[in-house]
Amino acid sequence: MQRHFRDIFRVYGLPRAIYVDNGTPWATAMTSMKYTKFSAWLLRQDIEVIFGRPYHPQGRGKLERFHRTLKLEVLQGRSMSSLKEAQACFDPWRQIYNLERPHEALDLGTPSEHYRISERRFDDSNVAYEYNDHFEVRRPNAVGQFGFKGHTYRIGEAFADRAIGLSATQKDGVWDVWYCRFVIARLDERTKMIDRHQPRG
Repeated sequence: MQRHFRDIFRVYGLPRAIYVDNGTPWATAMTSMKYTKFSAWLLRQDIEVIFGRPYHPQGRGKLERFHRTLKLEVLQGRSMSSLKEAQACFDPWRQIYNLERPHEALDLGTPSEHYRISERRFDDSNVAYEYNDHFEVRRPNAVGQFGFKGHTYRIGEAFADRAIGLSATQKDGVWDVWYCRFVIARLDERTKMIDRHQPRG
């Protein structure tokens, strides 16, 4: 999966965010933190991962509409025996969909007229993220646990052996848990609870 995304990012640059559903490979039900190793990798590329609300497909309306058109115009009534055959069907349709067909949502323009390659270039050097002095830095173990102020918390295996940062909030005893430049959880040392941060989605 990462290999394919690396190829895409090298050509088209990095998006600022990816809006995803709650299924694999984006999310896991094994922990309340939800992140998988793949979604954590996206965070390391400085891409925000926004999880849609469960059972609310209207939040992904554009994608659902795209799937409907693809099914109606390419997949319906057609059987494909290989990926090569499927790609041979998709390629000419993609040309029409992106470069020729007017889209109502784009004031009858085409997607290619509105699309711009991201100026954020992909850097595959995998340099470790550095937290400044405002953070308490911890490195979760192989099962995603870390110690903080005399208690053990579980952040999930997606962050195993990776540095996380904790910064105090304005509320006494409550800490934001950061992974790279994103707040991924909130820790309350009074209740000894850690919960996934949900800014939007």
